[in-house]
Amino acid sequence: MTNKKATTDDIAKSAGVSQSTVSMVLNGNTGAKFSDETVEKVFKAAKQLNYKPSKKRALTQSKPNNCIALVCPTLDNPYYSSLIQTLENEITSREYTTIIFNTLRDPKKEENFLNLFRQFPLSGIIFTTMPFHKEQVEIMSLNIPIVIMSDKSEYMESDTIEINSKEEGILVAEHLIELGHKNIAYITTPLGTCSTQRRRRLEGVQKTVDNFNVKLNVFENKEENIGKKYRLNSEYYTGFTLAEKARKDPTITGYIGVNDMVAYGIMDNLLSQGVRVSEDVSVCGFDNIFPSEFRKISLTTIDSFLLKKGSDSVNLLFRKINLENKEKEVFDIHRIQYRPKLIVRSSTGPCGQF
Repeated sequence: MTNKKATTDDIAKSAGVSQSTVSMVLNGNTGAKFSDETVEKVFKAAKQLNYKPSKKRALTQSKPNNCIALVCPTLDNPYYSSLIQTLENEITSREYTTIIFNTLRDPKKEENFLNLFRQFPLSGIIFTTMPFHKEQVEIMSLNIPIVIMSDKSEYMESDTIEINSKEEGILVAEHLIELGHKNIAYITTPLGTCSTQRRRRLEGVQKTVDNFNVKLNVFENKEENIGKKYRLNSEYYTGFTLAEKARKDPTITGYIGVNDMVAYGIMDNLLSQGVRVSEDVSVCGFDNIFPSEFRKISLTTIDSFLLKKGSDSVNLLFRKINLENKEKEVFDIHRIQYRPKLIVRSSTGPCGQF
């Protein structure tokens, strides 16, 4: 058995394309146009063959420019805008600069950014959510320090900051059940391929209500909000609109928004109809963004450890950047995991009569 290192010729044979195509795709040649299918085949083949580009050659092509790329899905939600600001504060304190790349949850836009990153001598990249193009990012991480904030259920061979979204759902559901709620609504943005986190939170809620014989109603906005069609405040309006539908069932007394922004929409709808939050119904969210602390909102939610995640992500990234012997330690992978924490405020209370 041989330990021969995979080459671009090996990738070409596996993917059924030419060696020049493999080279251009792996190097992010923006002047060449390839179909999404071809690009995907090349990176999947590279991953399966455990391809590792020449680190020495890549490092000497251009000197890193003390600039860190921050990739996020949107700045519309205060969760991401606060996280980006936290990351920027940490990075600029080290006398590095940042560039923010907003994908608007568009896989094609993310791919365009990845191609740009291959041409630009960045010192590092932080993804504030799991990237769509996992194989591409994993291969890039062999040449440039990368940190990813992800759900614990998704594995990548890169440094990661993780939280268990399923456990988050369990905590929220247990809280509502302990308060006596027997019929719960879970209101969410799309549960498709865009976000594992949304589905995992629902899995945690579903598992818990099944164990206690509690009814769960799922209200999903199935219209994806991505790219050029991206609409501001769509998460709030998802909560507001779907709460209107949920209210048609008067036995629903517990409401869970897939995040705090959705929960705000739920609360606004209920309050506009004279429903008393905490007395008649309870409302929960996820993320614990800053407005959730406001007295008039006082939302029960799950802490997202924004400040801690930002600090730990930058520390993890700069550990890679500052390694004295990069050639030797470049393939080390580090993970930091947080245990979800329930923050109980006045938006939840004992089950009352609707």
